[in-house]
Order: sequence, then structure tokens, then C-alpha cells
Amino acid sequence: MDIRDLQLLRLTALGQSLSQAAETLGISQPTATKLIQNLENEMGGDLFFRRKRPIQLTPLGLSMAERASPLVDELELLIPQAPQGELNLPIVIAATTEVFAHVLADVLGRFHVKWPDVRFAIREGVQNASFESVVSGQAHFMVGGKPPARLRLDYMPLGVVRRVVLAPISHPLLQVRRLTFGELAKWPIIVSGMYEYDPSPQALLAGFKRQGLQGQIAFEVGNMDSMKRYVAMGFGIGAGPAYIVETGDLEQLSVISASSLLPNREMGIVTLPAKPLPAQTTKLLEMITSEVPAWLEQIQLFDA
Repeated sequence: MDIRDLQLLRLTALGQSLSQAAETLGISQPTATKLIQNLENEMGGDLFFRRKRPIQLTPLGLSMAERASPLVDELELLIPQAPQGELNLPIVIAATTEVFAHVLADVLGRFHVKWPDVRFAIREGVQNASFESVVSGQAHFMVGGKPPARLRLDYMPLGVVRRVVLAPISHPLLQVRRLTFGELAKWPIIVSGMYEYDPSPQALLAGFKRQGLQGQIAFEVGNMDSMKRYVAMGFGIGAGPAYIVETGDLEQLSVISASSLLPNREMGIVTLPAKPLPAQTTKLLEMITSEVPAWLEQIQLFDA
């Protein structure tokens, strides 16, 4: 339990909807819902009547809101207010190059159309550097994998990132009944030299090593888009997250599910606990949480 939980409870007790209370506190509605659920777990009972509109507190919720109100007033006096100029600063986002290019680009584009005056500051980097950007306060949020528990960051899952093997059109791998490391080791592998951006190629090579196989590396490239290009040209096969595959790629590439060999990974939003976010950042997070999960689910895979 922290001050945000109590602030959220008090605002809803004063008549704000959960979405209004979340906006007041500079957090997204999914985050607000999660905070309420965590608070209910701690208190051992429901704080809201789920089916009543407008939202109403249960007797337990009312009792807790009444007791928390004076405490929140005292704590808010200790928290310095953000300077007015901060409202005009850009939204600072941290992620890997691949996430920006293939996951966030369309969302940021639609957000810009809706709010053209809001500026962005993009912090491209490896995942660990992105975590540190959030920890240090240099980024408002990050989109990527789940942070280590030791960093004590908030994490909101967006969905599962599936792994795929990419091969040229009509490649013999498409005829294999069950995909194995042994089948993949028969073909030259094009790997991304920046393993930190996406570890799929590294996981593939590690699988070869575990089974005593000698994978043949055709060559290394700098990013996933270059890998796709050379796979399409017939230099070898590659591996990566399913979200890097775009509709136009299917004219040149075969996409084979590798979930049985390469573990799927979760993707989510990483933020600094108890740090209020500017209103424009909250709006962007709401757009991301409303669009990206469904998009990840809709990615079509071709099973081997």
C-alpha cells in the first residue's frame, strides 16, 4: 500500500470515476484498476460495488477512505509539485530499436495525428539501458521485457511476443513435420550482431550448442530488417520476434512458428513507482494499452 492507492480511493469516494481519478493522478486506467485490486487483496475484501454505476464504495471502502483522507492530505503536503514548465516537455520513451520500429511506430503516428502539439523524445537502446533510463527518471516509461525484481519498477504486461524462424519462400523447412534444432542446423543462419536488442538468434545458437550441433553462421547484420532482407535473398534463415514480420514481407518470406524451440517472451510497460506522469504521457499509455495487446494477439503465424 502506498500514497497512490490511498489517493485513488479518496478521489473515487469524492465522486470521481476510476478513469477520472486515474487521469488526476497521472496514471493509466489499467494501472488504476491494478492498484485497486492490489489494495483489495491487502484489505481482504471488495472496496467497490462492481456492477453499480456510477461507481460506489462498499462499507469497507467508505470506512477506509474516511480514515485515509487526513493521512493523504498530510502526505501530499510533503510531495513537491512539478513545475508548470514540465507540462510542455516531451514524452520520453525508452525501448529497443526493433520495438520502436515495429510495435510503437503506428501508435505514435496515430497519437501525433490526435495531439499534434505533443512532442516525443525517443531513447533507443538495449533493454538494460532502457530499464536504467526509467530508474534514473530520464524516461517517463519503457516498452519491453519484464524488469528484474531488484529494480523495483512497476510493470504492466501487454502480451506475449511469439518467436519465429524466417526462411525464403518455398524453403524445404516448410515441409518438415516437426521443427527441431537439428533441422535448423542444416541451414546457414543470418544473425543480428546486436544480441541485446533481441536475443532470438542467440537463443537459436545456444540450442545448437546444447545438442552438440554446429550451426553455420552465414554472416551477422546490424538489425532485424537487414536480416529479413538477406533471408529473402536466399543467403540463409533467421530468427526473431513475430512482430518484425509485416504484411509485405509475406511475399518474400516464409514464417515458421518457433515457439517449441525458442521460448516466448512477455512485453509490457515499465514505469517508476509513485512517480506522477504528465497528462499527455497518460493519454499515450492509454492508447498503447488499448491497441498493442490486441495487435500482438492478431499476429498470424505459420506452424511448421
